[in-house]
Amino acid sequence: MQATRTATLQALVLGDDDETADDAFEELTELGGEEVFQFLLQLLETDKPLLRNRAAGSLRDLADQRAIQPLLAAIQKPANHGRNGTLVYALATHDCCYLLKDLCLIVFYQGYEAKHMALDILEEQEFVYSEEDVQEIRRLWEQVRQKPDRALQEIGLNWIEKIIEEL
Repeated sequence: MQATRTATLQALVLGDDDETADDAFEELTELGGEEVFQFLLQLLETDKPLLRNRAAGSLRDLADQRAIQPLLAAIQKPANHGRNGTLVYALATHDCCYLLKDLCLIVFYQGYEAKHMALDILEEQEFVYSEEDVQEIRRLWEQVRQKPDRALQEIGLNWIEKIIEEL
């Protein structure tokens, strides 16, 4: 019975009615389970930003640590640049303690919204990192701050500098 309901909801998620798709995502998230989780991971690879973002929102709610690497892969996919803030937002409910360098790379090289979401995670979570990680982050920061993109300038270099100095 649940397998039939899951299949029906998956079909609704892929349909053209946005409101129905939203409701279906919500119900799928409530159902949870391995089949739903794998379906959501597959949706991270779609070229449809709305569908990808809805899947990321459900993964955020599920907070299954196994979603971290697929979320990072979707964030780093060049085709998603400038449209990946929700993917970064989805990471916030996960334990990102080993993602210091990844989050810094998002701050340095991704779009405005993604930068903000990554900075929020950097401020809210505790991290495990090596001295080599810190050296690499600081080296990259020195390069980036020489020619910061507009998003970094708008966010404020001092804010980012403060976070890097605290490492």
